[in-house]
Amino acid sequence: MIDLSVVIGTFNQAPVLRHVLRSFAEQTHPADRFEVIVVDSQSTDDTGAVCEETASSFPLVYVCRGNEGKCAARNAGLRMARADSVLLTDADVLADRTLVAAHVSALAEFRRAVIVGQQYMVPAPERQRANGRPCLNPQWRRGRALSWRQFVTGNASLPRDALVEAGGFDENFRGYGFEDYELGYRLAQRGLPFVFDPTAVNYHFHPVTFEAELERKREAGSAAVYFASRHPSRTLRVQLGVTPLNRALYSGVGAAGWVERGCHAWKDRDGAGGRFARHLLLELQYQRGAREAWRARRRS
Repeated sequence: MIDLSVVIGTFNQAPVLRHVLRSFAEQTHPADRFEVIVVDSQSTDDTGAVCEETASSFPLVYVCRGNEGKCAARNAGLRMARADSVLLTDADVLADRTLVAAHVSALAEFRRAVIVGQQYMVPAPERQRANGRPCLNPQWRRGRALSWRQFVTGNASLPRDALVEAGGFDENFRGYGFEDYELGYRLAQRGLPFVFDPTAVNYHFHPVTFEAELERKREAGSAAVYFASRHPSRTLRVQLGVTPLNRALYSGVGAAGWVERGCHAWKDRDGAGGRFARHLLLELQYQRGAREAWRARRRS
């Protein structure tokens, strides 16, 4: 009997994926009671070989399919899952040794719920909680109710049939951002509670340059507009920051070129000034992506 199916989508992440799969080989939960499904979107590195060298440690299913995006890869993994419950994670997220056991226990206690664990952002592919930045408040206790906006799909488990009934991930999300929160929104609309379990821990190693983060923010702005258009709601637009007021405010700031130039000059500084400059630059990119998406929708 399989208690949990772990679904991982990947593309050209072999070096860190090797660490991730080793972390699943060291789980305290019996190795024959869970499976890991790796869906490879046609990587050009040695992802296949990495999976092959780990396959004897625990049930591992490796499939290489067309590169149709992260959502399509995850949906393919969900369709292959043998367990009644699935754990969503990523190819750059190392599992704590008790991760699988913690999710299996929480799913049994909080039935028909989405279990969200604690994820630490770490500077190296190691399981070092002391050096990591927690994604959720470390003071929160087990069983705390969360919202769909805290659906961390690098560390979340739930009944597989609930995912299927909700329609899985929306494969129209092709760039960066919001495919996880949009699914969380749909799950919440269907009445599923979100529950925090700080004992379910993993470690996310994904260094991103600030320039790359700027581009991701632009893609996220576009994704937010698609999210808002799929679920028309004034409250949701406010939560996503894609209202006419947001567009007007940041259009004005962006039009003043000296503001952006000043932020670029300050962004590498330490302290509050540098943090504010980076924050404003990221928000400007987010709103640019949103404006471009709104204009494209009006033209179409």
